[in-house]
Amino acid sequence: MTPGPGGQLLDLGSHRTVALVRGPSDAETVCFVHPLGLDRQAFDLVVDRLAATWRCVTFDQRGHGAADAAPDSIDLDTLAGDVVGVLDHLGAHRAHLVGHSLGGAVAATAAATAPGRFASLVLMATPDVGGPVFRERAEAAELHGLAPLLAPTLERWFSPVLRDASQAGVDYATRCLQAMSVPAWAACWRALADFPGYGGLTGRLPAIRCIAGGMDASTPPATLGRIAALTGADLAVVPAAGHLLTWEEPVAVAALLAEHWQRAPV
Repeated sequence: MTPGPGGQLLDLGSHRTVALVRGPSDAETVCFVHPLGLDRQAFDLVVDRLAATWRCVTFDQRGHGAADAAPDSIDLDTLAGDVVGVLDHLGAHRAHLVGHSLGGAVAATAAATAPGRFASLVLMATPDVGGPVFRERAEAAELHGLAPLLAPTLERWFSPVLRDASQAGVDYATRCLQAMSVPAWAACWRALADFPGYGGLTGRLPAIRCIAGGMDASTPPATLGRIAALTGADLAVVPAAGHLLTWEEPVAVAALLAEHWQRAPV
């Protein structure tokens, strides 16, 4: 395992992963948790606009990117524990937390499990509850491999009107998906299928902002609206963005994040 430029190899005991830390060492820490199928680079364009002021931590979740771990070790509680483990390893005793898609369910689980650890939570383009459709995606990959799922996945992730303008994001997502193993993909979808939703987390989460892409076919604004209604979060919609709004509208996303953190300082 090689951490790559600027990356740090972290041994979390149960497995090894790679984290990238950007920003002033004495600034407030923000930890980003990426979507299923991607890796720590999912937030690069957003972090580019935030790292002058915030200490930004991105890392590869189990089964993604440069991280290792057997698929049978992948579930939401374990993935949430990895978030805390990364921050422990980096000496960040309190942090803001951002989760995108699967990363939102992981981040919410982490925040509810360690309620005093996080100053704020942002849930970005994430489902409000698990369900059979996610289990079906696991089964489809096990039956047919990932190749037939590549095109429909990219269609869900990128808004049609911006797909050509987001070619760098499409290329990045394609590389990540092609590198992922079927067992890890299936295990992650099953973990998301088991997510019980936010009803049981109410009262254990910090200040929340929900961010939706206005053109997101996977987790539309109505989905994030249901989370906001349950948790008391505020809801922000980025109109001209699909599911991967960090690639399509990084300037707008960065501004929404910074505004939330400024209202909920560590």
